[in-house]
Formats: sequence, C-alpha cells, structure tokens
Amino acid sequence: MLYFDRLPYLNRMTREQRGDLFLWIMEYGRYGVVPEIEDPMLGMAWDMVKPAIDHDTERYEAKCERNADNARKRWKKEADAIACERIPKTKTKQPHKQPHPQKQLQNEAAAELLRLAEARRREWEEERARLETE
Repeated sequence: MLYFDRLPYLNRMTREQRGDLFLWIMEYGRYGVVPEIEDPMLGMAWDMVKPAIDHDTERYEAKCERNADNARKRWKKEADAIACERIPKTKTKQPHKQPHPQKQLQNEAAAELLRLAEARRREWEEERARLETE
C-alpha cells in the first residue's frame, strides 16, 4: 500500500529518485528483491518504506489464510455429500423497500423530463418530415 503520510518525504526527492524508489517498492513487493542503494536520501526513504511493505504483506497473507480457512470450514462436509447439499440455504428476499421520498421525487422528475424530451423529439421528427416533403 502507498501511504499519503510519505508525501512530504517524496517531495524532497528528485523525479529520478522518486522513480527509483517506486520501482524498488514494486520489485521488493512482488519479487522480494532488495535494492542496492548508494544515495543516502534514497537509503533513508527505503529504511522507512521497507518495514511498511513487510507489515502490509504479513497482514495480507494472514487475511488470505483466514479467508481460506473460512472457505474450507464453510464447504467441509461428508465425502459423499453432493455439491448442491453444500450450498447454504438462503432466506427469501425481503419485500422491496420504498425509495426515499427525495429519491422518489428525483426519479419522478427524471421520468417527466424523459417524457418531455421524447415528445419534443417526435415533434422535431414530424417537423423535419414535413419540411422534407415540401
């Protein structure tokens, strides 16, 4: 993840430094490649960014594992159960709620505008057809 609180540090860097840092973040996050850094400014920036990447990666992996565990628990049934028996039963749909009064007024106004536009379009087409025949 990229955090907005890092923006003041990025503003102190040149475009080239920011570009290098961004590529290092992407390569480290995707492939685990730790860059060789010679520039002291980039070294300090990397020292602040790397722990955040590690922390975010750990959180993401833990979340993926929790979701996988939950999915296994949800679908775990006897070996002879067929797929449709594993699908959870759902409640019937709730009756359709009435729209908010303001939304209802907006919907009615929009429908009226559409009706007027359609009537105006028909009038124009009739007028055009009349002019073409004259």
